[in-house]
Parts: sequence; structure tokens; C-alpha cells
Amino acid sequence: LYGFKVVLPAIIQEDYYYNSMVERDSFCINMTQILTDPSRTLNSAIERATSRAKGELKKDLMTLQANTTGASKEQVVASFKELRNKYHEDIAFTQYIEQLETIYLQGKIDLEPLKDISKQHQDIMKKQYQYQEDKDIAWKGVKRMLYISYALLLVIEMSFGFKVSYEAFCRSIVGWITSAIYVSI
Repeated sequence: LYGFKVVLPAIIQEDYYYNSMVERDSFCINMTQILTDPSRTLNSAIERATSRAKGELKKDLMTLQANTTGASKEQVVASFKELRNKYHEDIAFTQYIEQLETIYLQGKIDLEPLKDISKQHQDIMKKQYQYQEDKDIAWKGVKRMLYISYALLLVIEMSFGFKVSYEAFCRSIVGWITSAIYVSI
């Protein structure tokens, strides 16, 4: 029951966040590569990158395209702001979107800031992936220690008998603390 109520939603949310981060990173890379072609306009680049995108980001980019095509300056600003607000937790991505907005409004494509922000986004993603790996390794170590302690308690119980182990472990402060830690994890 605990697994369905707490653990499973946390795992799903973590996977969703990681997949969306990968998708946003792919968008930044694709846009930067597409814009290196001098014959491309920002609208055609967004259209091309949107066709390569997946999931919720693709829907958001399609909305951005629809809202900016033939729109006034205020509508364009509002559309880009809406996209930035939706992904406000990903700071590098929002900076990338701000840069695209600046390009759209000025009509001049400057690739250096886009390349820098795209690289920054990739670095952040690598660090998050490394952090997750380190966290998983530490969690495996904790689980291993719990299994060893449980096996040790089982060996003690088998060698001395249930009554002696019950008196020594379950009726002492050490047993209470160990049980509370074990149950909470």
C-alpha cells in the first residue's frame, strides 16, 4: 500500500522530469544546429525543431508557433512569456527561450549565446544524472546494511532461541530504535 501511495508516484514523477529534461535539451541542441544554416529564419527553425520534438514540449512549441505567426509584438512577447513560465524550474531552458524571443524581436540571429546556454543546459543535465547515480549507489549501500543487520538478527535469534532474542532485542532501547529506523525506511 505504501509503495502504491508514495513510492510509485515519486518514481513516475522522477522519470517524467528526467524525460522532459532530455526533451528540452534535445530541443536546445536541435535549434542551435538548425540556426547555424544562414538561410533559416527563426520561424522555420522553430517549425523544424518542433517536428523533431516529442510529448508535452512538442504541444507547447506548436502553440508557440501558432501564437507567433503573424502576431503583433505584444502577442509574441506574451507567447514566449507563457512558455517560459511553464518551464520556470529549468533556468537554462528559460534563458534559451528568452534568447529566442530576443532573436525573434530583433530579427538578428546571434548563435554564440544560444551555444553557451545549450552547453550550460547539457552540463546541468549531466550533473543531475551523476547526482542521481550517486544517490542510487548510496541507497544500495543503505539497503545492503539493512539486509546484513536483519541477517545478523536472524542468526542471533536462531542461535539463542526466540525467547532470549525477544528479551534482549525487543525489550531494550536499542531494539526500539533499530525497529523504528527499519520500519521508517
